[in-house]
Amino acid sequence: MQFKTNNLYANYKCAAKKCTLAINDHLTMIKNDLTSDGRLGNLQKHINKKFNGSNGIAQLKNSDSQFVYDSSKTVLLNEYFSSVFTVDNGVIDDSRLPHTDVPNIPPIFCTPDMVFKYIKQ
Repeated sequence: MQFKTNNLYANYKCAAKKCTLAINDHLTMIKNDLTSDGRLGNLQKHINKKFNGSNGIAQLKNSDSQFVYDSSKTVLLNEYFSSVFTVDNGVIDDSRLPHTDVPNIPPIFCTPDMVFKYIKQ
């Protein structure tokens, strides 16, 4: 069993290396295209995007209406979500559920071979 695990890991490492090389080649091709086509606007957009970057969380204002840019955003988000969080009491209020008149659909049974057949098509 250890041999099989080592073999799978070696295959994974080889595939991961190929993916990394392919990604790097693609990024190099994009940069070459940006510099060789003579359109400076696209090159400028690319450079600005690289310099500006993004951490994925937009600007937030704290309770003093000051913009927060650093890691204290996580504290602000935690405070907000903690304030609006409710604990589930396990009771479902039927009046809040959508009322639909959809007939029951019989279960659909399929085998892995059937799925494979349709994926190939």
